[in-house]
Amino acid sequence: MTPVSNHPQKSVLGRIIKALFFFVMLSVAAGAVLFQFSNTLTEASFPGVVFGTEVEVSSRTQAKILRIEVDQNQQVKKGDVLVELYDEEFAAQIKNASNEIKDLKAAIERARVDPMLETQEIQTREKMNDVLAEIAALEFKLPTTEGEIKSASASLAILQDQLDRARKLFDAGAMLVTDLESRQLALNQAGQNLLLLHERERQEQLQLNTLKQQVEYYKVQIEGLKENRGKAIIDLESSLRQKQGEMNTLMARKSEMILTSPQDGIVSRVFRSVGEIASTGTPIMNIYTGERLWVEVYPNAENAGLLRPGDRMQVLLDSTGWIRLEAHVQGILPVMQAQSTTSFLGSTESSYAVVLVEFDNLEKAKSTVRKGQNVTAVLLPQTAGRTP
Repeated sequence: MTPVSNHPQKSVLGRIIKALFFFVMLSVAAGAVLFQFSNTLTEASFPGVVFGTEVEVSSRTQAKILRIEVDQNQQVKKGDVLVELYDEEFAAQIKNASNEIKDLKAAIERARVDPMLETQEIQTREKMNDVLAEIAALEFKLPTTEGEIKSASASLAILQDQLDRARKLFDAGAMLVTDLESRQLALNQAGQNLLLLHERERQEQLQLNTLKQQVEYYKVQIEGLKENRGKAIIDLESSLRQKQGEMNTLMARKSEMILTSPQDGIVSRVFRSVGEIASTGTPIMNIYTGERLWVEVYPNAENAGLLRPGDRMQVLLDSTGWIRLEAHVQGILPVMQAQSTTSFLGSTESSYAVVLVEFDNLEKAKSTVRKGQNVTAVLLPQTAGRTP
């Protein structure tokens, strides 16, 4: 009988041993890579935040915010309407000018067909008398507003004094921060109320001036109606041209009431709300344009010395570390920043540096990261561990 060979069993056993050896070596290599990656994160990695270039959108005139057409983080195109402002007195001026132009055109047409202008004169005098009645009522109202402003100013001064005293008590540890904040809130509210009163006084004074201008206009119109038909038509046409010029000026200013986006971007911050009074130059919102991106890195005081301008870095965009962008240290702010941390063990003080890191490939960064994103910046191996 021929004996059975055990060569097949040895061949299978050999392949199993080789496979086990391969997986062991692969695990060792992977472990080395993971160890190196973990060591890099532990020894030379720093938290950071992405920043970007912004442009400010500000009010070009003093007015109330009527509408805000966009939301924070909304993408906008150049020329998109962002904010609409409203000035009640200014709107009244446009309406009055429009009505006066309409009246002048109608008066010219009537003068051309009717030699007797007595009816127009009577109607004009009636309109002027109505305006004079409005002026009398407004002049009676103005002193009341002035008194309210004086009272509000006095209250504001008292609240400011109370806040100054509260700050001293707070600094001495004799007052809670909530009490200090409530006094600050009361002062802010009083300031806003005073601003609204000043705005009301300004609107009333502007309205008064507009009404007086209307009276002068009606006087001129009446004088024109007393002349013969030809002279009246000439005067009316002259007044019409003047009023149309005023309307053109008003419409040019009206464009300042519409704030548009100066360029493409994303609404990064909105500072004001609908209903607030915006003075000339008041910032209303910021637009992130994406023209420039950088990272602010915050190493603690012990690790700040590891970084130097020109150091090569990688910016990790997720917790796994798989998505990375090449970067370099652009500069380091010369002053350390203080930070207070509170825990169940008590309050501790620490300091950290602010390091500016720029991306090597800005275009790639624009399509990968977003402003405000939290990231981790890691020194490359050749610079990690370098002594100052």
